Amino acid sequence: MSKKTVSLLLCLVAVLSCVSCQSREEPKNMAVVNSVLYDLVEDGRYRVTAEIMNPTAAGGTQDNTSSGKSPSITVSGEGPSIREAISDLTVSIERSFFGGHNKTRFFTERLAKADMCAVLDFLLRDHLADETPTMIVIRGQTPEDIHFSTIGLADLVGDYFESMGKNQPQHMAESVFVSTLDFVKDYYEEGKEPVAGVAMIEVCGDKPSGNVSTDSQSGPGETSIILYEGLAAFKGSRLVGYMDGDEARAYNLLIKNIDTAIISIPTDQNPFVLEIGSSKADISTSIKGEQAKIDVRIQIVMRVVTAADMLDVRKAGPLNTLERRFNEQMEKEITAAIHKAQRQLHSDIFGFGSHFHKEHPR
Repeated sequence: MSKKTVSLLLCLVAVLSCVSCQSREEPKNMAVVNSVLYDLVEDGRYRVTAEIMNPTAAGGTQDNTSSGKSPSITVSGEGPSIREAISDLTVSIERSFFGGHNKTRFFTERLAKADMCAVLDFLLRDHLADETPTMIVIRGQTPEDIHFSTIGLADLVGDYFESMGKNQPQHMAESVFVSTLDFVKDYYEEGKEPVAGVAMIEVCGDKPSGNVSTDSQSGPGETSIILYEGLAAFKGSRLVGYMDGDEARAYNLLIKNIDTAIISIPTDQNPFVLEIGSSKADISTSIKGEQAKIDVRIQIVMRVVTAADMLDVRKAGPLNTLERRFNEQMEKEITAAIHKAQRQLHSDIFGFGSHFHKEHPR
């Protein structure tokens, strides 16, 4: 037998050995998870609530008039560990769970303030846990209402936040969208603390809505809406506080290049309205004696949306005045955000320690 024939047979054997799919399972027999809520109940047990896609309602709308069925169902399970709580979900669902299409991971304040270490450990070890879902802390006393609140034009809560993560940064910079992988990277990196998105549920009377829950804390005829603004700051694996929209905008200016942001500059009459088109932050560090110095320089390209006080911004004088006012306000906002992280949260969410270590490893 020639060498060419032997090589061909070996290649054929290799191909045949790779075509099997021993763990294959039909999609119709699986429960596809779209979002998950992790909670810590009073007795120290974990509660996991999963939003499951309902394939029989595919193509329906939020009012479910076309199919007569809800586009999703929610099931909950409890256990002394995250894995056991997920196993407990099978008590009320007849299919195998598949988390590869999960879009969002929600965490209650109770769990985030206690310790996220056990959840992160599970997410990193479990072979079905994806690293792409957005990490969001639900602020408030009724986090379970997240799956029964108005979600715009989306059918599923996970899809709603996935679409928001793609579109909201194109219009504003007052929030953050952090993937599971980025959160874990910041958690393990020395000199940088992780952050997550933050959502609040607000009852808004009898305004029209999509999803309404009979189990919700809202009263009859009331609607819950989701407010997504600011960020949740962590120190290690514990939630230590929040930053509002302006502070989250300062965080985005320092951490990454933002897509756009609208800034109002107060005046005696109507405010100036400016739009940030792009930004770039340059952070450098130095040592003076026993004190560390961090120099932050931000370059911003902005456009004038509304000019107040009848100033002609086509001329250099008024434009320089407007630029000076803008610089003063942004310096004030960014300094306030840094001081809050240092003095109130005691958490280096801006990653200054990481910059310092890279430039001064000793």
